[in-house]
Amino acid sequence: MPLVVPGINSNSGNDTQSWMQKLAGKKITETGSTSETDFAKKDLPQNHRVVGEDSMMTMDHQPDR
Repeated sequence: MPLVVPGINSNSGNDTQSWMQKLAGKKITETGSTSETDFAKKDLPQNHRVVGEDSMMTMDHQPDR
């Protein structure tokens, strides 16, 4: 699990960094609630996609995602 220390190796003003801090080292779960080791899929924005480590993806551009 990567070490994420708020204010030291993360930038709270950047939206990407903010999501990285929330999600780094956690598993996305379909049910349940967000905890230290899990992140509930219902807590993600409505327009999202989860890409696996070795998954192929298209480079579709959606500025709000």
